[in-house]
Amino acid sequence: MKRHACLVARFGSLLLGLLVLGRTASAQDLKDRFNARVTLSGMYLAESQSEPDDLKRVAGPLSLGYGDLRLVFDARRLPGNFELHLDARLRGTGRLDAAQLVTGDKQTSARGYLGGPEYQVTELWVRGRWSKLDLGLGRLIVAEADSMRLDGLRLWAHVHRRWDLSVYVGGYPDPYSRSVTTDYVYGQGVRGAGLAVAGGLNARYGYDKVWGSFSVNAAYLAGSDDGGPLAFNAMTGAPLPATTEADKKLRAFATWTNFWRPVKWIDFYHDLVLDLAGAAGLQLTRLDVGVAAHVHRNVTIRASYDHMSSIAIEMFLARLLQNRVDFVPGSIENNLTLARTARDEARLAVEGQIGRTSLSVEGRLRRRVLVTPENDPQFIYDATAAAAVGASVGAQVAPSWGYEGSLALRNRGSLWGLRPSLWMTYLKDYRARNVYVGLGLGRDFLRDRLNLDLAFTYANTRDERPEPDGACAEAPFSVALRNCFGTRKGHNLQANFTVGGSMAKHWYGFFDYRLGVALTDEVPAILTHVILARLEARY
Repeated sequence: MKRHACLVARFGSLLLGLLVLGRTASAQDLKDRFNARVTLSGMYLAESQSEPDDLKRVAGPLSLGYGDLRLVFDARRLPGNFELHLDARLRGTGRLDAAQLVTGDKQTSARGYLGGPEYQVTELWVRGRWSKLDLGLGRLIVAEADSMRLDGLRLWAHVHRRWDLSVYVGGYPDPYSRSVTTDYVYGQGVRGAGLAVAGGLNARYGYDKVWGSFSVNAAYLAGSDDGGPLAFNAMTGAPLPATTEADKKLRAFATWTNFWRPVKWIDFYHDLVLDLAGAAGLQLTRLDVGVAAHVHRNVTIRASYDHMSSIAIEMFLARLLQNRVDFVPGSIENNLTLARTARDEARLAVEGQIGRTSLSVEGRLRRRVLVTPENDPQFIYDATAAAAVGASVGAQVAPSWGYEGSLALRNRGSLWGLRPSLWMTYLKDYRARNVYVGLGLGRDFLRDRLNLDLAFTYANTRDERPEPDGACAEAPFSVALRNCFGTRKGHNLQANFTVGGSMAKHWYGFFDYRLGVALTDEVPAILTHVILARLEARY
């Protein structure tokens, strides 16, 4: 009890100490203790197409546009041995009108299918540090627990010079929420509503050749299921509401991240998330395994494997999926987002450097599985087609394998300070084949205080129609899903101009403009304009 009383008293002294700190600290001391970064950003994206027929127009009727103000503030060595961290963002943009979406009227927003302003608090916490214990209060991100975000408290115990233990508990805001107004709104009545809570235990360790962390966590997702099967209405395509308490189970999961350097020229790494309990049962949610071999001072070979199972779609995105079906008529929609997917990817890369020139070669191999293929009418056989080929109804016909190869060559100013670059990628990804070629040229001016870059990218795309053609059926429950995938053959051209730099001690500016042209057989060209600007003050 004395320990807890002491901690509370120290937190109370923080408020009083902040009031008198400005009178007692020198200017240099304030500079060392306080840092702030204020960023003002703006973006606008719009498409246009010279197609008078609304039914044939492919360019999206929506424009993306926003103004974004972000503040990151840190205070260290405050009275009582406290520190403070704030990361908050305010975004202004238009709010989408559902009636205008149905009629295809042009609107400008920047929040996908929700629209409207955003008031996001990414982190806001106070942490007290003492010899054996640390205590944090506020909105915290527990990086060791798969970057879990909590509104609560976390207690650290320094039990050994190589080991730290911590325990944490609090409210569990929607990880995909971008505004405090929706942090604890799950499903907007579609699958219920309620406060989610989470907590766990974590341990961190650090030795000369091995370091990492592991954790055990649990979350109760009131009002939203925790990754079990998600049913849809056959007529509307909307997610069906939870009907039993079984849909509101406790989700428990464990994580383990580890780095190992047995010798100085090779590194091993892995990061895993394992679901222990929940509607989906025991499953490997995510696994990343990698090795980097520094075979020469200028040559590195990297190999990695990644597995991901997207239970997050069924945990938190039900309302977004419903809006994707109900709204945005006539747009191109990939309704694979309505079905859970699992992906495995293997990667091999070689990186080398000679002087100021670097070369990298990379290859990737992917495998995708539709857990519920019957939810996607374009990737399954109907009864007639299934009988013709001897397959069962619901059999997946979309290719499961995809691969890509990339090559990149860059120089950092060997000739007249220029920074030329060339990269190429061949991508065969399930239902499409793409070839990309990019050229870049940049240069720094005024002793690197001003940076100028020009770039050009070309892409050739060839989609593959499903076989047989009858499998590309019209989805009966949504206008937004009537267009078939796998029918495009065309070219994409993009030119961009970027300028940025720090012309004053505490200021940084950035401006980027991109012009894209999409050329498709028998379809008028689509023009895309993208403007991004940023101004940042650092103190």
